[in-house]
Formats: sequence, structure tokens, C-alpha cells
Amino acid sequence: VKYSLSPMALFNGDVFLTAKTPGNQLYILLGDFTGHGLSASIGAGPAAEIFYGMTEKGFGIVEIIAEINRKMHKLLPVHMFFAATIAALHVDTETLNLISCGLPEHYVYNRATKKLQTLASDNLPLGILADFEPQSQTLHLNTGDYFYLFTDGIIEAENKLGVQFESTGVIQSLQQKSDGYEAVLAALKLHMEGLEQQDDL
Repeated sequence: VKYSLSPMALFNGDVFLTAKTPGNQLYILLGDFTGHGLSASIGAGPAAEIFYGMTEKGFGIVEIIAEINRKMHKLLPVHMFFAATIAALHVDTETLNLISCGLPEHYVYNRATKKLQTLASDNLPLGILADFEPQSQTLHLNTGDYFYLFTDGIIEAENKLGVQFESTGVIQSLQQKSDGYEAVLAALKLHMEGLEQQDDL
């Protein structure tokens, strides 16, 4: 697992969590609270507590994301929500199960076969509804597949002309021969040309 967290301010509204279940499945949670700074970070602690606690007890990602949603609905002000994706990597069956709630499209890319799979969000962000039944996606992974996910700070990052990096910037970076993770960060840095970031990345 490689990750980069770059807060715009002292406190981060983006969170990235990983943990293993008792059955050795890898769970990950990437989330983006509305706004940035201290106000955007108020839900990070409770979300992390639920994620780590329920993962340790062997709960599935449907139960975990539903519990985080209930907590965010009670905790967050009406103008705030929590866009998030939770995913489970099942090593024994070579499958990836994920629930995406309001984050930008994620990708599975294989540099050897050049196959790109786009995974769009099919759920509302967390905290909007008191209860919801999340829709999940399941993919079979092949040798050389890499799973890339990010918050909207990446695709909405602007250059000096006000042009956003967009999903095309991410896809073009992934399709280079170099490591996709490093390629996206390098292309993003070049795109921003030394400008200060406008959101958590």
C-alpha cells in the first residue's frame, strides 16, 4: 500500500485507513469530509474508531460503512457530509470488493495488458441519510493489477490558468510506463507549477 496525504491546512479533512481482519483480508477506507481544516476533521476520529474496531472484530465492509454513515448523520452539521470509499482485498479469492460513496472515479490498471477499469461511485456520501443500503462492486484481480483511488482534491487541482487536473490527468499518468502512483504525483506537481494547493490531497 502506497499513499500520500497532503492537508491544505494544519488539520486534514481527508483520511486514509488500512487494517487487516482476523481472516487476513485487507480493508482500506479513503474519505473526504466537506471543506478542509479543523471543521472538516471533526468526524475523522469517530470514523477511524468504527473502522478499526469493527475490522478487528471481523465485520464486513457493508456493516462498517453503514455504521459510519449512522455516526456521521448524528455527528456532522447539516451542511457537511463524508464522501468515502471502503474496500476489501480478499487474497484467497483474488477479488476486490468495494463500496464507493461520493468520491471521484477509481481505477484498476494493469500496465502489462493496458487494461483500465473505471469504478464509479454508486452511493450517496455518508451522513446525508440516517440509514441506507449501500451498493457494492466486486472485481476479480489479475497479476499486475493496481488499484488507484483518490479524493477530489487531485482532479480539481488547478494550474495558473485555472485549468483543473481532471480525471484525464490521472489516466494519462497511469498509462505511462513508469510506476503509476509516482507518475500521478509527479504530473500533479508539474500541473500545479508551484501554486499552493486549494484542497486536501
